[in-house]
Amino acid sequence: MFVDLGADPVDFYVAPAIWVRDEITKRHQAFLLRHGGKRPVNPDSVHHKIKVEWIEQWRQRWGLLGMPR
Repeated sequence: MFVDLGADPVDFYVAPAIWVRDEITKRHQAFLLRHGGKRPVNPDSVHHKIKVEWIEQWRQRWGLLGMPR
């Protein structure tokens, strides 16, 4: 689950863990390919940003948790 604290009101994104893992892996591999196989600023970092537009399809998907909207 992701929470956009910058939204007013706050937004919630309920994404399946397997989708999150696969999406981050795919985007990170593409990033590394664009940068010669390593992070350009901090090669030891394990952080990866997630943009709201990447997870928009999971906005308010409470039904995935068996909860009504």
